[in-house]
Amino acid sequence: MKSTAKVGAVVLLALGLGIYLYQALSHSTGDAYKVRLIVSDTQGLGAQSVVRMQGVAVGEVLSVDLDSNNQPIVWLAIKRRYRIPTSYRFKITSGILISAAQVQIVPAPRTDDTAKLQTGFLPQDDHAVGSSLPAPGSPLANLSPELANSLTTLNGTFGTITERFDEAYKKIDVVLSQTEKLMSTANRIASSTNSVISDPRIKTSLIGSLENIKATTDDAHMMSTQLRRDMDDLVGSSKGNLKDFGTKINSLLDHVDSTIQDTDTVVQKLTEQVTDPHLQQSLQETAELARATLARFNQIASDIHALTGDPDLQADLKHSVSNLKSATERGQQAIERVDKILGAVSSPDGKARFPKIPSVSLTANVSEQLNPTRMRVDLDATASLGKRSLLDFGLYDLGQNTRLNLQGGSRFSDVTDLRYGLYASKLGVGFDYTPHGGPSFRADLWDTERLRLDVRGLFRVNKNASFWIGSDNLLRTPIPMVGVQLNQ
Repeated sequence: MKSTAKVGAVVLLALGLGIYLYQALSHSTGDAYKVRLIVSDTQGLGAQSVVRMQGVAVGEVLSVDLDSNNQPIVWLAIKRRYRIPTSYRFKITSGILISAAQVQIVPAPRTDDTAKLQTGFLPQDDHAVGSSLPAPGSPLANLSPELANSLTTLNGTFGTITERFDEAYKKIDVVLSQTEKLMSTANRIASSTNSVISDPRIKTSLIGSLENIKATTDDAHMMSTQLRRDMDDLVGSSKGNLKDFGTKINSLLDHVDSTIQDTDTVVQKLTEQVTDPHLQQSLQETAELARATLARFNQIASDIHALTGDPDLQADLKHSVSNLKSATERGQQAIERVDKILGAVSSPDGKARFPKIPSVSLTANVSEQLNPTRMRVDLDATASLGKRSLLDFGLYDLGQNTRLNLQGGSRFSDVTDLRYGLYASKLGVGFDYTPHGGPSFRADLWDTERLRLDVRGLFRVNKNASFWIGSDNLLRTPIPMVGVQLNQ
């Protein structure tokens, strides 16, 4: 009778403990109101994901499902003591590196439109509806929006600079074209000048004319000298003979007449040279080329003045340089952030270090043996060694009669696996059936000397806790067991 009373008391205690754990770990929403979140992509959001406002956890995701049109349906459970302003926006931040997906409630950017919105709060009658902001366009924007904005601004700045330099290049290209024409014109002037100077006929005529002018000049000089001497002799001596003087005058006149004839010949030859059509054409072409060259110089000067004095171009270039400076500063900040991130995931030699650590799940079982009564604590860790292999290691009956669990395993499917090795420091095999929903089952057959079979059925309270009932030593003397399993 006493034993039965003890068993009944333990069962009631276990039921009370189970109800308490269920209420504590099942994330009950009794003191919360619902908000329906309209999204286009859940970004990995799941039930019981955290909802934060200004960094404070104000609720959790109640459920994530699809409607008949395959559109996401997300319900949030917000604690009633928190009221959400109507001007706030919902945003899903997906898991990056180590953080899990969660819902952020953030203030809307302050603009003239948002400043005019009336202050109010979402209703707490389970009919509130909120819209999620669009998902980031790239993983970089999800990791660091500031870095993504900086790179976008940098790309825009380079695009503006490229456009402005394209416009400047077109004007510079015109200047270069005019310069090329100028050089061509200069070459033609030089060629024409060379052709005039190198013409043997013109050169011979000019040389002959110059020699004739020189000879005539020499004769006139000699005659003027002789006349001066004769006049000096005549004035200085009264003995001068007027007859001789007349003869000398006649001779001088003859020489003057000859000089005039020679000069007339020179003038005729120069006139012929000047009126030569070849020389006139060459001089005319030279003058036209000179005028065209001056006109092109004026055009080039005008283009350069327009290029350097255009206020719009100067303003655009100043604005582009200012944007480039700002983008450079932001790029430097972004590079520093990237360096910090890379430093956290790289070794001192600069090589990336991503150790392939197998995923490990920890399990703690706190159980109560009903007849005879005894508490037992088991700790186990299960490591995935591949798609179909696993390793289970831990301690059986911690603190009382501690023994070792070390078993390898094979997965036959996503919900069943077979274990083999040491269980409670004895040879044994185990079987696990863990469906995605509903109760799960575990069985362990061990101790080859005195064969034992331990079984238990587990009922999930939430993703981290389960309540189970089972029996140890089922083949010989069954011992009822109840317990709580915690997973991490």
